[in-house]
Amino acid sequence: MVPRQFAVSLAVLSALWGYPIWGAQSGLSFFLLIPVAMVWCADGLRYGGRHFGSVKRRASPRLKAAGMTFSGLAALGIIVLSMVWADRAAKACHRLEPSGLPGSRLLHMPRDQADFYRRVVQAARAHGRSFFTMPGLGSLYFWAESDPPTCLNATTWMTLYTPDQQSKVVADLRHTPDLCVIRWHPALAFWTKGRDISGNKVVRYIEDNFATVESFEGCDIMVRRPEARPPGSGQDGT
Repeated sequence: MVPRQFAVSLAVLSALWGYPIWGAQSGLSFFLLIPVAMVWCADGLRYGGRHFGSVKRRASPRLKAAGMTFSGLAALGIIVLSMVWADRAAKACHRLEPSGLPGSRLLHMPRDQADFYRRVVQAARAHGRSFFTMPGLGSLYFWAESDPPTCLNATTWMTLYTPDQQSKVVADLRHTPDLCVIRWHPALAFWTKGRDISGNKVVRYIEDNFATVESFEGCDIMVRRPEARPPGSGQDGT
């Protein structure tokens, strides 16, 4: 019973997995529902067999046979529909653009989405040795093969962290040389839901010390302002 409960929970929760944000791979995330449906069918047939055996004195052989036939046809129908669904999903996936991103050779996306993420990664690499994202986009560190400048980089850090945690992030960013910031406005609006985040210490630090050097598709690439660098430093305090 426990493995079945785990499989159902895994299938449901997989639909909530974001890569890099929820919705990017929503079709693929529902794939686990197919084996779950097959397990349900197998359990239904097994339970149906015991049930009909326990009432054999009250039910005629014809009724028992009809029940088993109906259960078998229902299971076969679900399996066929699952196979058709899986085939369509596989064909749709192969029609999409390979991501071309490190560690994600088998990941396919719409062409414009793949182009966008590749451009973000390239911009991050071009403008700094490390970067911080607003909101937090953990997959970009994997794709850029870069470590985050702080361990406090949850997706919705703008509204999640306490003032002390915000101060810790600011300190980590201040001591990270050659840093750029990636600010993605559509994702930022999605996570903040219109809430005022101007009082957030990290947001204020970014706004006061970083300037946009490149913008595309609602995404800003920001680097430290010259006046925010320590005297006598290099490009970014180095």
